[in-house]
Amino acid sequence: MLLHQQFQGSVTQHLDKVALVMEGTRSTYAHLSQMVDRLAAALQGRGVKRGDRVLIFMPNTTEMVVAIFATLQTGAIFSPISPQTKADKLRYILSDAAPTCLITDSRLASTWEDAIEGINSLHTIVIAGSYAGHLPIAATWLPFA
Repeated sequence: MLLHQQFQGSVTQHLDKVALVMEGTRSTYAHLSQMVDRLAAALQGRGVKRGDRVLIFMPNTTEMVVAIFATLQTGAIFSPISPQTKADKLRYILSDAAPTCLITDSRLASTWEDAIEGINSLHTIVIAGSYAGHLPIAATWLPFA
């Protein structure tokens, strides 16, 4: 059984039970499952498919948990990147891994905006939080909903 299948089994068994507590906010299995399903559908709608690489560059938040399970649900491969990573190292990782998608946080924009420039493999960027910037590459960005 794969990790995301185990999660779905837990959702079925514990629908209204608390699955995650983050900074005092409680999320039930049902709520997390809805968020995972929405993000997975958005990723698939943007062409993320089985075997694609998805980099997750964000702090340990509810959104990160959702990003991991949504990526797995699409059949893609996720790589978590520490939010402490500097732009030059992030650029190297992006260049080396050639991901099709980056899931990140608007609070880290000053790091990832510089790092993504010239990364041609990226076609989708999902951003948690409010973002009013301009992407320096030809990728579509989606709000994390």
